[in-house]
Amino acid sequence: MFHPGKVLTVLRNDDKGVLGADKSVQAVVLMWDDNLLTVEVEPVLADKIKDNDVVLLDYSPKYQTIPVPKQVVVKILRGDVAKKVWNDYAEKVKKRKVESEGAELDQMPEGFHIR
Repeated sequence: MFHPGKVLTVLRNDDKGVLGADKSVQAVVLMWDDNLLTVEVEPVLADKIKDNDVVLLDYSPKYQTIPVPKQVVVKILRGDVAKKVWNDYAEKVKKRKVESEGAELDQMPEGFHIR
């Protein structure tokens, strides 16, 4: 399973203000569902990833016995593909919000009326 997100900031050891214990690269990612995560970037993508890239994170289980997702950037999407994927998920979120707002209205306490 994979989830798309948008890179807000790339964290590299050679960036001013970043000191690291290893050579790994992380990205602060705004996920399609409005979650904000800081995740590892696969080493082969570390030199290619940039702020504002749309990326896919691997959400498959990290361990077979414990269902914790890997949450690692494994793909960078750019151009029309990035726009399409991001917009498709954004539409889904918008639809969910509208449906949940409607559900909240349907669950008003008995005797409570909106005029």
